[in-house]
Amino acid sequence: SIARNNIHHISGAWDCREVWQENHQLKGVIITVIVKNTVFVFKCGNFKVNKSEMTGSKAFNIFKKVCAKAGINIDDYKIKDGKEVKATIESPLIKMFKRYERLEHVNHLDINSAWAWGVCQSFPAFTGIFNALKHKDKLIANMALGYCQSRYIGYSLANLSKAGIENCNKQVERLIERLIAEDFEIVGINTDGIWYRAKNGDFRLYHDENEGGELGQWKNDHQDCEFLAYSDGQYWYKEKGKFHPVARGFYSYERIKPRDEWNEADFDFAIGSQIIVEWDPEEGFITYETRSQE
Repeated sequence: SIARNNIHHISGAWDCREVWQENHQLKGVIITVIVKNTVFVFKCGNFKVNKSEMTGSKAFNIFKKVCAKAGINIDDYKIKDGKEVKATIESPLIKMFKRYERLEHVNHLDINSAWAWGVCQSFPAFTGIFNALKHKDKLIANMALGYCQSRYIGYSLANLSKAGIENCNKQVERLIERLIAEDFEIVGINTDGIWYRAKNGDFRLYHDENEGGELGQWKNDHQDCEFLAYSDGQYWYKEKGKFHPVARGFYSYERIKPRDEWNEADFDFAIGSQIIVEWDPEEGFITYETRSQE
């Protein structure tokens, strides 16, 4: 299987997954192969090219053009030790503290353009740039900052990625301190957001002077939800009666029913079945499904 850590890709890795349409018809198969740190992606089936689909390189090029238009030469911010700087970047904060507990009156606090705001804290010249990109397409800033630490540009702008992620982490930690001080319970953290509720179980929202819609401000984007977490990457919430699943990765149950149509029972069934690819010295690569015993 394909791991996030590149050290596991030295000897090669592969992944094969089916893609299904909303009418439960097979759209095609995507095969990803990694050989000597080179990634090959093969799409077999009825895949149409979406020229407007955002990618890291496309977002980075838009970012550079907006910078140039504002009189900022992005090359002035390049560093020579980018690979070393990339290795020191903190991981985004992702943690669920309440697992297997059905909770009520849970709210979600979300920081606006958190990584972009983080860059502006260390490099104020980019404030106007990210304000402009925020109104253009919210994906551009995050994808461009991800590309800044890419090997395709020699990790040469990893300093921007580091500032974005680590300043975001600091803001999340400061907000957690303030929430706890006002007698709120922290339910979970998801990168640039915090799930929280009043400790007495009542419905109550947190407010402070930085609440708003501007860059780096925050808002309560989900309120008075029912909430249940299974792991850091698997949880659901109900808001105003609508079910919202959050589950990282691909689940074989998605072949049967699209994720946006799941209910609570679907979620329970789906997360217990995942597609696993393992290497067997005698049989080679083996693909099978595993069922959770929980």
